[in-house]
Amino acid sequence: MIDDIEDNSKLRRGVPVAHSIFGVAPVINTANYMFFLGLERCHALNNPKAMRVFVLEILNLHRGQGHDIMVCIIILTCFSLHIRYICASI
Repeated sequence: MIDDIEDNSKLRRGVPVAHSIFGVAPVINTANYMFFLGLERCHALNNPKAMRVFVLEILNLHRGQGHDIMVCIIILTCFSLHIRYICASI
């Protein structure tokens, strides 16, 4: 759900995204709640290895999304600079 907000998606698998129906703030809150609910359930297992895996994968998820965002920013910046160059030469 947060990914859809960050990517400015309109549809997910052909269905309107949650934030277009419920709004951005409730969707961010619900998605964050789900992360913490998962953390609570993992903690209840009382298994240090499970906790390490959970934390590692949540970090990997956010690193991957951060990478996607960075790539989009770089592409948009390059495209914008290219358009400016073309327009300036007309």
